[in-house]
Amino acid sequence: MAVADVYEALRSDRPYKKKFSLAESLQIMRMGRGTQFDPTVLDALLAHVEEVEGILFFHRDEESYYAVAA
Repeated sequence: MAVADVYEALRSDRPYKKKFSLAESLQIMRMGRGTQFDPTVLDALLAHVEEVEGILFFHRDEESYYAVAA
């Protein structure tokens, strides 16, 4: 769960920070490999990062809608 949570947080704008680029996000996560993140789970994310990016892209307008509606 931590891998998905941190990845989404890094790749999303927040009121207190802009999102990190894909390269920056992956570098940060690789630095936590074996300490903050289970290597097997992180490797699974890295193997499917293009698919994950597609999901985030597809749902970006939905996130904006809910942020404004709240």
